[in-house]
Amino acid sequence: MIEANSQQKSQKSFYLEVSSGMKRAIPIVLSYFPVSFAFGVLASQAGLTPLEALAMGVLVFAGSGQFIGIGLLAGGASIASIIFTTFIINLRHLLMSAAIAPYLSKWSRFYQCLFAYEMTDETFAVNIAYCGQEKGKDVDFSPNIVETISLNMFSHFAWFGGGFLGALFGDVLGDVKQYGFDFAITGMFIALVVPLLKNKTFCIVACLAGLLSVLLLMAGEKQWNIMIATILAATIGSFLPTDQKDQ
Repeated sequence: MIEANSQQKSQKSFYLEVSSGMKRAIPIVLSYFPVSFAFGVLASQAGLTPLEALAMGVLVFAGSGQFIGIGLLAGGASIASIIFTTFIINLRHLLMSAAIAPYLSKWSRFYQCLFAYEMTDETFAVNIAYCGQEKGKDVDFSPNIVETISLNMFSHFAWFGGGFLGALFGDVLGDVKQYGFDFAITGMFIALVVPLLKNKTFCIVACLAGLLSVLLLMAGEKQWNIMIATILAATIGSFLPTDQKDQ
């Protein structure tokens, strides 16, 4: 009897953790689906089947990398050049991994690898903001594995699901840009960044990173602009005074 009650409580706790992770993923899902749908349309136009578009979303799971990969594929680029280009574009994941790693130090290697596999700009932003908030309450805080992985997986499902449907039905809609699908992730990033601007220092660093990224892009640096701007802005920000109560 005791074991049965314990098992029921464990199952209830598991479902609550999954539900919590899915709720936190809703903003990401709402932005991912239209953008991945647009990717599916482009993939179909480039000659990929719906199943191939689905496989790309499952295995690659990288927005900019997938869009650029499709463009290169349509242009007749070699597989080696596509892999190298997408690798360079996604090097920013090194910075994100380094930032989130301390919070996952208590996790097993398997779950750390699973988290890394499904980490994107958006899931990183949501998770790092949550970890930073909870760290202020408990210095030994470690994110709940089930809740965090559920957030990542739910976001992943929305991404490859949208890509599959886009490749399957995209021809009916034609040019998806006319519906504003391409602005979904930009809008979501604005919503994610604004709550993190807690004081003048954070605002300065965020504005500086954005400005440097645009300037580098205008100067012709299209692959490294985000990474360079992030490193420079973060370095400068480390020398600026920060109000301790806002950290």
